[in-house]
Amino acid sequence: MIPSAGTHRLIAELLGACPSLAAAWERERADRMDDDPENPLPYLQAAALAQVVVDAYVADDAACSRAVLDRLEQLLESAQLSQADRELLVVGVLEDL
Repeated sequence: MIPSAGTHRLIAELLGACPSLAAAWERERADRMDDDPENPLPYLQAAALAQVVVDAYVADDAACSRAVLDRLEQLLESAQLSQADRELLVVGVLEDL
């Protein structure tokens, strides 16, 4: 499943590490009222991703959670990551785990 319009590129990249989370993430994103592709809310998208990663882990899908977290680590280690993107990943995803 391809993430919907308005999905932040880093969130889409993290979802690509475990595509089976995409449907749950879309539902969680909608529950957080981030459903306007013209005015996306990246921090709500990141929080929704953190929630579905935790849900996957609790449901014994540790491999999927690990894949997302491994990709997150790779992104954070990248020298090309802007400060704003780094903050989105740290504050938006890591702090919500």
